[in-house]
Amino acid sequence: MSPAPVPFHQDLLSYPHLRIGGHVEAHELGKVYFAPLGVQLSVHDVVQPDLLFVSSQRLQIIGPKRLEGAPDLVVEVLSPSTRRRDLGEKRARYELLGVQEYWAFDPDAATAQVFRRDGDRFLPPILLSAEADDRLTTPLLRGLPISLQKVLRR
Repeated sequence: MSPAPVPFHQDLLSYPHLRIGGHVEAHELGKVYFAPLGVQLSVHDVVQPDLLFVSSQRLQIIGPKRLEGAPDLVVEVLSPSTRRRDLGEKRARYELLGVQEYWAFDPDAATAQVFRRDGDRFLPPILLSAEADDRLTTPLLRGLPISLQKVLRR
């Protein structure tokens, strides 16, 4: 059994979850979920992202026990024990198996890496910083800026 996330991990996710969830609900854009929720990307690939968004056009992937396909947006919080896997194997599987956008929050560096799909590949990551007061935006959720300072505050 994996250890439960620490309070800071949950605090970090609460701001984007509330912002994304409120925006998605207000505009009827789909569904937002947070861990633990299984996502079956393929027969051999089951993951449990920290936070995810499924657009209303793809709600059919929501099964009774798990998601059966790639979410539109996946969010992971990096930690010393997960960083290598989240940015390596998981990022590669998300890219290969159809995730449209992947955000990796790094609380130690106060940054976020944003991977966006272009055709069948992710573009090189966009690096955003809380120190620079960057705002995370996405074409998946137009009109929703997310302040990295608020996400990554300690």
